[in-house]
Amino acid sequence: AMQALETYDRLAELLIHEGRLSEKDRETLIQNQNKSGKNFIDALYDTKLLEETEILGFLSEVTQLPILRLDAYKVEKSIFQILAYKVSKQYAVVPIAKVVAVLTLATAKPLDLIALDDLKEITRCEIRCVLTTPGEIQSFLAAQSNGASSLQQQALREAAVPSADLSARIAPNSTEDKLDEAPVIRM
Repeated sequence: AMQALETYDRLAELLIHEGRLSEKDRETLIQNQNKSGKNFIDALYDTKLLEETEILGFLSEVTQLPILRLDAYKVEKSIFQILAYKVSKQYAVVPIAKVVAVLTLATAKPLDLIALDDLKEITRCEIRCVLTTPGEIQSFLAAQSNGASSLQQQALREAAVPSADLSARIAPNSTEDKLDEAPVIRM
C-alpha cells in the first residue's frame, strides 16, 4: 500500500511539474479522495481535469507499464472467459493474454493491490498489467454483455472510416499474421 501512495505522489508531482495540475487542484483532489474513499487516480479521472488518455500517459510514465488500446485489440474469447464477466466488471479488468501461469490484464487501476491480489487468488496465476482507460474497459465489457465481439463493436464505431484507412490505423504495414500481436504503445 505504501508503494501505491508513493506512486500517487510521484504522479501528482509529475502532473504539477508538467503544468497539467495546479497545487490547488491537488489539494481539491485529496479532499475529494478523503470524502469519497477513492484512490488518487480514480479521483483524478472523476474530476475530468484531464482527458483519460492523458492521465494514462502520465500513469504509464510513472509506473513504467505499457499502454494498450483495448478497442484495437482482439481478445480471444477463451482468454476473456478466464474471469467471469461479473468479476471483470467488479475489478474493472479485461484478461487479454495468458502464457502458462501468467495472466495479463488490461486495467486502469494498476495500483489497486488488493484487487490484484484477489485476482491472483481467483485465477491462480501471476498477474501482469497493461494500462488502458476506464472508458475502454467499460466499452469492452458493455460489448461483451451485449454478446457482440470487440471487432463488431469496433466496426460500428469506425463505420464512417473508409476500410483502407481503418486497416492502416489499426495495423499499419502489417500482414494478417501480425494482427494477433498486441498493439502496445509506449509514451
